[in-house]
Amino acid sequence: MKMLLTLWKRGIFRRLLSTFLVVVIPICLLGINFFNLGMSAVKKEISNSIQSQINFYFEHFEKEMDRIKLLQSDLINDVNLNKIANLPETMNLYDRTSAILSLQQRLQAIKNSSTYIKDIIVLLPASEDEIKITATNGLSKITSNDKELLDNIPDKSHNYFSFWENRLFLSFFSPLEFNKNTHSSPFVIAVELTEKEIRMALNQFNNYQDSGAVLMNPLHNYILTTGDNPIVEIPLKKYLGERIEKKKMGNDLVEIKGRAYQVFYALSAHSNLVLAKYIPEKFMFERLKGYSNWLWFFSATSLIIIILFSYSTYKYIHKPMVKLVSSFRKVENGDLNVFIEHHDQDEFRYLFQRFNVMVENTRTLIDQVYKQKILAQKAELKQLQSQINPHFLYNSYFTLYSMLENEDYDNSKRFAQQIGGYFQYMTRNASDEVSFAAEVAHARIYAEIQARRFRNRMRLEFEDLPPGYENIIVPRLIIQPLIENAFEHGLENTMSAGIVKVRFTAMNRFLYVIVEDNGNGMSESDLDILAGNISGDADVVEITGIMNIHQRIRMKFGPLSGVEVYRGSGLMVKIAMEFERERRMDA
Repeated sequence: MKMLLTLWKRGIFRRLLSTFLVVVIPICLLGINFFNLGMSAVKKEISNSIQSQINFYFEHFEKEMDRIKLLQSDLINDVNLNKIANLPETMNLYDRTSAILSLQQRLQAIKNSSTYIKDIIVLLPASEDEIKITATNGLSKITSNDKELLDNIPDKSHNYFSFWENRLFLSFFSPLEFNKNTHSSPFVIAVELTEKEIRMALNQFNNYQDSGAVLMNPLHNYILTTGDNPIVEIPLKKYLGERIEKKKMGNDLVEIKGRAYQVFYALSAHSNLVLAKYIPEKFMFERLKGYSNWLWFFSATSLIIIILFSYSTYKYIHKPMVKLVSSFRKVENGDLNVFIEHHDQDEFRYLFQRFNVMVENTRTLIDQVYKQKILAQKAELKQLQSQINPHFLYNSYFTLYSMLENEDYDNSKRFAQQIGGYFQYMTRNASDEVSFAAEVAHARIYAEIQARRFRNRMRLEFEDLPPGYENIIVPRLIIQPLIENAFEHGLENTMSAGIVKVRFTAMNRFLYVIVEDNGNGMSESDLDILAGNISGDADVVEITGIMNIHQRIRMKFGPLSGVEVYRGSGLMVKIAMEFERERRMDA
């Protein structure tokens, strides 16, 4: 949760996109839910429609079969048929011929009453001539095949359909119970059906690709199909045989050989017939899947539009913000000549105008305050230089006089040259900044002059400047006042063995100048006051001596630079100057 809150706070684009998604996704999900409900309703209606077709056709088919059976059973009471079968000896040739013709006409009428009837057959096995009368061929002799048919007549429990020698029979009726062994019945009436017409009737269901219909009697292992597709029909026959024991009508999704089929079926309540239709699921709802694809396309398109809209809004906000941030960075780097132009009449125009006014006011304040402060510090520096020169001049003349009085002419000559170099450097006011090599050389001259003066009480250790730093530009007179402080104040109470050390150390981005003495000229309280003044607000302390150096170094090299004081064996004063390596190498 904390991570999500962090991501939310981190960017405008995430907020815009998240807001749109929070608003739009529930609407899309609600639409998808309604679409799925509609799809389910349509699928249910399609399934119900197909199931209704099956039920309607099955009911019509059974009524037709029942009507044919009724005509067949009514034929048992036909006068001409009973005369031919039971009283052949009482009939002359003419009466018998007339009866046969009348019977044949009635058989023909029954045959013509239904397209499902292929032929009506009357077998008279008990007659002397063993005759057979049909609607299509009339009178003929009973053949061996006909006798086999009589031997294979099913029992009365077989209400519909028997299949024998590639011939389909609806039912068999006789006036007496037929005995397969004695053939005691005088005649048998059989209705032969045409599978072609039944298949044509079933084919009206095949309005889907790879679909089919099945009419079967699972109790007597009979099945009639609209096509030759054993891969589907054999497993389907097994499935229907198991299914109808539990449910007499319905539809299920059945997987056969890795392919899904929607199966609709209905079981007759009195004939044990099952009518089933199978349709590949992908073809049955193919059009609906097209609408589903359009829905997902619409959802994906909506999501893309939301992202693009959020991104465009983000860019509309982000681009001016980048411009504003870039301008702030220029101001941070000291460029106060920044001006943001914005021609659109929007909220950013007011923001940019306020920024331009701020920069202008800042530039004015710098001109009025910051530059005045720098000039004041320079004036204080000039005053400090004028204070130092007379005091040092007196002491230098006294030292030179003492050397001449002792007839130390070589050192006097060198000492006089050092004094000249010192005052030449001090009185050169053309620039307030010099190279670091010149500043160190001047500090060395001053230190040697002072070491000459206090040679009986102390000694000087002055290291060479590390190579690569000679041409760095630094403020003038930042080392000499620290050395003067060590000689005049740090070693003020030291009568012998005094040491003044001047060292240089380079570390990372900093160059350190360390001036250290081993005296005790500054008390702990004075050291604390000095350290507090250096680390405190420069505007509330007197800017002289070490504080003057500290402020000028910070102005030149940045806030991490400046002067620090420590208590070592005596007093240690360290100058830290921060600069980039590229700057040093270029210099």
